[in-house]
Amino acid sequence: MNLSDKVNARLLPDLIKRPVMLLWAFIVPQMILLSINAKAFWLINEEILANKLYFWYCIFGFEIGLLILALLVGWRYKTRQEQVHWGWNILFLFFHIGYLWYVSSNVWPMIPSNIEPWILDGRDLILNQFTFMMPGLFYAGLRLACFETRLQTRSDFGLSLLAAVLAPLFYYIIFIGIGGYTRSFGWMLPAMIATLFFIGVTVMTFIGLIRVIVISYNGVRAKGDIAQFIFSIVICSAGPIGGLLLNRTIPFPADFQSPWVYVLAVINGFIVMIPGARKTDGHGYLLFARALTYPFTFYFFLVFLPFLPLSLPAIFAIGSGFLILVPVVLGLFHTKKLFDDFKICRQANGIHMAVILTLTGLLALPGYFALETLRDKSSLTKALQYVYSPDYYRDFVFKGSVKSVERTLIHLKRFKEGIQLPYLSDFYNSIVFEGMVLPDKKIEYMYRLFTGEELQKVEFKSGWGLGRLGGGRGNIWRAGTGQAPVIDRQVDLVSSSVNSYEEGNIIKSRLRLEMRNAGKSDRAEFFRELRIPQGVLISGFTLKVGNDMVLGQIFEKRAAMWVYHMIRDFTRRDPGILTYKSPTQVDLNVYPFTRLSGYKLNNCNWLSFSDLSSMNSVSVSG
Repeated sequence: MNLSDKVNARLLPDLIKRPVMLLWAFIVPQMILLSINAKAFWLINEEILANKLYFWYCIFGFEIGLLILALLVGWRYKTRQEQVHWGWNILFLFFHIGYLWYVSSNVWPMIPSNIEPWILDGRDLILNQFTFMMPGLFYAGLRLACFETRLQTRSDFGLSLLAAVLAPLFYYIIFIGIGGYTRSFGWMLPAMIATLFFIGVTVMTFIGLIRVIVISYNGVRAKGDIAQFIFSIVICSAGPIGGLLLNRTIPFPADFQSPWVYVLAVINGFIVMIPGARKTDGHGYLLFARALTYPFTFYFFLVFLPFLPLSLPAIFAIGSGFLILVPVVLGLFHTKKLFDDFKICRQANGIHMAVILTLTGLLALPGYFALETLRDKSSLTKALQYVYSPDYYRDFVFKGSVKSVERTLIHLKRFKEGIQLPYLSDFYNSIVFEGMVLPDKKIEYMYRLFTGEELQKVEFKSGWGLGRLGGGRGNIWRAGTGQAPVIDRQVDLVSSSVNSYEEGNIIKSRLRLEMRNAGKSDRAEFFRELRIPQGVLISGFTLKVGNDMVLGQIFEKRAAMWVYHMIRDFTRRDPGILTYKSPTQVDLNVYPFTRLSGYKLNNCNWLSFSDLSSMNSVSVSG
């Protein structure tokens, strides 16, 4: 094909335009997401305030509307036996972006402040929205990017490349250059306009980028096997290895520095790079090989797809946008190769052989991981029974796998520390641990019993098998419980007031405190010691969270302090705690105070068995 003379033709195969694609891109992901949101709502519905329910109703209405739209469009074109018109994707793209914008803006008000992350984690909830919305959004973007034109291929390629380059450059100039200058004068672009500008630039960038990749692939494909092989080296080998090397410095969205990840990346790249089989010798070996490693490609495609909108600003952050783009492009390339091999094998050997080879290959790696997971579950169950409820007539020797027990205990320790991999760790933990955990002392005791070593002396390295892929140094997927951050306490007490009234022989008083962040941190903590006179008891404690006054609950002191520090150091909740140090002293901690929020109001109800004058001696120190 002559790149300068050829008039641009169809960029996508007909299969992509068929109504069946709406099933896999829109309907199936939407139904999964609807079930996930329904479960989340079921978990917390009794705690949701009446004025917050409309957030959930809007989400469910939005999802059902998108599902009905996809069903109607698919049914219409299926009955007519026509390809889906590309114009519908404008509507799909608009609604998917609107949904993600709405959820991202309102997810924290949707979850009551007293719901702890181990019940429902807002970060996981947001991730699920992007995970199951991005397939439809990406498909709509792909269809819009590959619209048909009558331009020369060279002109089409140049204009697409220009859009892909100028859009992020324009974003950089406006927000980094001009934005930094105007912010020094206290002027900022309105949030709504800034968000719409970012979305528009991101959509334009990826429409141009996707079109450039598709045009390049079609052009290279027409050049022959050698040109395809060179193109494949960049996409299938250099790209993934470069991304993994970058992941050593920037472990986003998780740390994938396991030796087996590198090995599988090399093997997968080599298999995808092999030129396609000819129609005359479609023996199926190549189809089986590409299906065998496809779950590896699809996993990273699924992991990085939700973060695709972040790649535009990440392009300017030391090239980390490269890390997000490579798995997505490789996923498309591998899928196209697999589809071409399936058609050739079907023509040469029949549909039944092609389906058997494809399914066998696709299920091999997931099947191995599932078997390893079940083996670890069995070993952990036998180990717990052997240690804590042995049969002394029979259990003289442990009959399970010691290596499996060792691996499972380390994984359990990492699970408690928040070191996990997206999707795989959730599946592994739900099967092996069934939502349960062991105390650290029992984990260390069992590890010492089965291995003869101390668990705290074990270096947490990545494992050497697919069943051990939960290893790594840490990630931003879930907050770990490692070293706590340094907390700024530059929060001033602005004012305090006491209102008292008599009820029978008891004088009740309400102490009202107003605080303001006086430092530079956006996550400062208020701490003061409150001195109270003898005979004065505390009957209640309320904290202003958002616009609501939330009543505190009484817990055992050590448990309450542990929960407070876990929330303060490793989540985005708004905790407050009032603890007795002595009969005449209590400590008050409230977190967080941002520079923008200004102040919080805290009310303490004081129950006094003395006269009113005793309340006047209440002092705030520290």
